[in-house]
Amino acid sequence: MAWTLSGIPMTLEDAKLQASLKQRYNFAVQHMIAAARFSRHCFDVENIHLDHVFGPFFSEVLSYVSGAVLSSVAGLEANINELFADIQDEIIVIDGFDIKLLENSWTDIEKLSILEKYEKFFEMAKSEKFDRSGREYQFVKILITVRNALVHYKPEWHAEKKEHFKISQQLKGKFKLSPFLDDNAPVFPMRCMTHNFAEWAVLSVLEFADWYATSLNIQNRFNRHTYHFSTKPPSE
Repeated sequence: MAWTLSGIPMTLEDAKLQASLKQRYNFAVQHMIAAARFSRHCFDVENIHLDHVFGPFFSEVLSYVSGAVLSSVAGLEANINELFADIQDEIIVIDGFDIKLLENSWTDIEKLSILEKYEKFFEMAKSEKFDRSGREYQFVKILITVRNALVHYKPEWHAEKKEHFKISQQLKGKFKLSPFLDDNAPVFPMRCMTHNFAEWAVLSVLEFADWYATSLNIQNRFNRHTYHFSTKPPSE
């Protein structure tokens, strides 16, 4: 015979039922917490060296900005995967969402790109085409392009104006470029490496996630953790 904490007798069958509790861990929020932390660290490094010329400290800037970009896109991808899981596990319910269709087509959905997954989820939830023209969508699309270029990095001669040049053109005007490099350096992968880019990466994902959740009238999982997402140290 087993017993509960309150001293009530419990059968072996009851004990087995209690032991079958399932757990599921999400990671989208953790990725965004990491991205914001990278952004804060980058701010500190740049602030310390404001009066310096380009030097060894810039490798820290490169590390923190790269970390913020990679973690931000990881958070973006984890978020949509977790939304699909939430629907399948009935953690969230959306009227009209065809669960059976999702289960039957999941093998194909898993092969889609990050933004294609967001589009598919949206269309299954609302039975209407996803609008790609908005600023929120366009910003994360650019961010994913940069992430892919960093992860699958291929060196290029600056004068050739190939993929790095195309990315540089997409990034221009989105945030202030590094104060430690002059105009002769390419925007990508050098002059873009600044706290301003790290911050833009984090905010772009958070703003897209908020816009997306609002469009579907569902809860944005990041809203409960905004105190973790500061992109500058508390005193700033």
